[in-house]
Amino acid sequence: MFVDCGSMSSALRIFHKAIYKSEYSWTALLFGFAKSGSNDHVFDLHTAMKDNNVPPSIHTILALLRACIQLLDVQKGQEVHLTAVIWGLDHDMTVSSSIIDMYAKCGLIQEASYTLSIAPTRNVITWTALISGYADHGLSQEAVLEFTKMQSDGVPPNAVTIACLLKALNDVSAADAVGKLIEKIEGSAFESDPLVGNSLVGMHARFGSIQKAKSIFDQLSSRDVVSWNALISGLLESGAATDAIAQFKEMSKEKVSPDSVTFTCICKACGSLGDVENALCVHLEITKLGLGDDYFVGNSLSYMYANCDLLSEAIEVFKKLAVKDVVSWSTLIAAFAKHGPGSEGLNYFNQMKSEGILPNAFTFCSVLRACISVQALDTGRDIHMEIEQKGFGDIIPICSALVALYSKCGSLIESQYVFDQLHDPDILSWNALVSGYAEHGPCQQALKCFNEMQDKGVQPDIVSFAGVLKALGGLGALESGRGLHSKLSKHSLAVDPCIGNGLINMYARCGSLLEAEDVFNRLPIRDVVVWSSMIQAFGMNHEGGKAVGCFEEMQRQGVKPNCVTFTCLLSACSHSSLAVEGKRYFKAMRQDFGIIPLIEHYNCIIDLLARSGHLFEAERVCELIGLSSEGALSSLLTASCICGETELALRCFQNSVKNNMHDAGLYVLMVDTFTSAGRLTDALQIEDVRRYIGAFKKPAEAFIEIDNEVYGFIVGDKQTKDVKETLRSLRSGMKSKGNMTHLGSALTSSPYEKEASACEHAEKIALAFGLLHTPEGQTLRVTKNLRMCHDCHITSMFISKEKKREIIIQDKCCIHHFKDGLCSCGDMF
Repeated sequence: MFVDCGSMSSALRIFHKAIYKSEYSWTALLFGFAKSGSNDHVFDLHTAMKDNNVPPSIHTILALLRACIQLLDVQKGQEVHLTAVIWGLDHDMTVSSSIIDMYAKCGLIQEASYTLSIAPTRNVITWTALISGYADHGLSQEAVLEFTKMQSDGVPPNAVTIACLLKALNDVSAADAVGKLIEKIEGSAFESDPLVGNSLVGMHARFGSIQKAKSIFDQLSSRDVVSWNALISGLLESGAATDAIAQFKEMSKEKVSPDSVTFTCICKACGSLGDVENALCVHLEITKLGLGDDYFVGNSLSYMYANCDLLSEAIEVFKKLAVKDVVSWSTLIAAFAKHGPGSEGLNYFNQMKSEGILPNAFTFCSVLRACISVQALDTGRDIHMEIEQKGFGDIIPICSALVALYSKCGSLIESQYVFDQLHDPDILSWNALVSGYAEHGPCQQALKCFNEMQDKGVQPDIVSFAGVLKALGGLGALESGRGLHSKLSKHSLAVDPCIGNGLINMYARCGSLLEAEDVFNRLPIRDVVVWSSMIQAFGMNHEGGKAVGCFEEMQRQGVKPNCVTFTCLLSACSHSSLAVEGKRYFKAMRQDFGIIPLIEHYNCIIDLLARSGHLFEAERVCELIGLSSEGALSSLLTASCICGETELALRCFQNSVKNNMHDAGLYVLMVDTFTSAGRLTDALQIEDVRRYIGAFKKPAEAFIEIDNEVYGFIVGDKQTKDVKETLRSLRSGMKSKGNMTHLGSALTSSPYEKEASACEHAEKIALAFGLLHTPEGQTLRVTKNLRMCHDCHITSMFISKEKKREIIIQDKCCIHHFKDGLCSCGDMF
């Protein structure tokens, strides 16, 4: 009686007072504790039962198995299975089906299948237990196969079997495999069964057949909360979050009270859409119904707010959770990784561990993304070590996240090493590697990975194409880029905003603005990212006026600029020395658009002032705002070098090396400045300091594409006879026209050695190679990994006029367009 009423303390007190304790009384108590979820008491009681030499019955085994399933404790489950075998109870149909169910729910599907295969008799209950296990783990094909075997055994299904099978169908191909079964269900007695009807609704909704799901739903004789949950969860799984929210509202109109399952689904729907308005309403309703303390609802609320970028609300919900498990912590860490600041995600990760919560695979993936967002490479390495120590190193999503970490932080050697350990890399791993090489170089390796990926049967997606377009732009490989553009257009992918953005960037970096504009104009949807890319495209090609015009048109089209847009716009004004316009837009950021300038915006305005010749004004801006960023000081140092302001250049250099003493580019600029001013002793001292510090210069590389093949050259490369002769001829021609070699930082011992050293520059070799292997009049496109030197700039201007060639050179600073002896940069680079 007390057990049936749920009063386990009273039942236990009566039990202990009993003189004779039968197997029935022991088992009744076991069942009571299992039913109430007090599973530890179940096993303690069973131990006492064995100590009193009371043999178990079928019902004893069933009670123990129920506790094992609730705990998902497969080790105890195996012990119970052994007990059943020892006492000869495993042949009972209900026991064998419960053993199968236990193994299946604990994830040991093979053991469940084996148990069924050796069972003396197999009925609908045992078969259904196995099919249910496959369904719970999303193994649709296996579930269908077992159902086929069941039919071959001559065992007819019941409503539970059909419901489990329908639940297992998680893709269209699986549905096709049992299409005849579904045809039989629809219109049969099974369809009127509430369990089967709800499962049909959920299945059709998952497949995106919304009208079919609603039609079956409307025909249900009784639509309770389970029915509504089947429809809502199915819509959510199919990606129809908006429809899921709409059905939730219909459910309220029909006065059906939602439960924790309903709210868990709706929170996910609001979160996936970033629907703040509905999110707040849902939370209010949860509070009214008193479901805020529910474990699943609480975690779902935190997820919802996190994905709506309402992090303070997500934290508030998190703090109120009665039980904070690994899911709760991981949800918050993932939110900070996505929305920032990533450093907070790392703090919560450390706090979680300090409270004894062990991270799982999702936690590690999230915290690695947090490392990426703040470029915390060393922290990422520590977490990688922890991942290996805890046995997570073989999990594909974690490996993909590690590849992304090392790639995006520029450590491509480590990224490639992790990638090479994968037996079967997924698309995420390939994309991370391609994107990493495209961003940090070498870009040829990105193209190689892209081709290898396809050779191994992995089909590229939008992210893959975006990565390879970036690599082609980095190489200036215009012909290859056009070829890829053609393929993308055939598959209607060129109009995708992400691909369109990549194409604009690729054409812009190759110096082909007309083609970049054509892509832009053909895009059906032009969001703020696409507009910003087009402004950037104009800016890097020294078309500041067009960039300004593009920004004004963007506003007329009703697209609101963001902080990235202003970075692109101010940079465009800087590259074209549009000082008045740049200052106006910088002021408008805060006043007209409510955007607070970030460090990159100040860098742009300082660069703008410096390029416009207002060097000391730029220095005052640096001093006034206390800015000591590398970007601003480097811009001012470059401008000081060009304008011959040696003392200002020296001040910028001294401040810059305090931030990064190992940046070889700073020393090269200062050496150039002293050399140009005739202060060779000072130049040699700076060079000696560079060598002493160990600030080694990255080898200069240049690339040129000819007939769809990219050729690479490194400074000091051994030259072929015809290239050497071409360079000698160019040097002689320049001398005859009064163009002397600019010595720059070539601190060698004799004028002859200085000239020889200048001839070994990578971009000169690439230009000479291009002159030899392309028809007269064809545009030469060269890409260099470092800033172009003054001598190569003069040489390029000479070639463009003497050989009547348009030359486009992409270096670290901008895109140079040389034509008729002039450069679009106005000699400010």
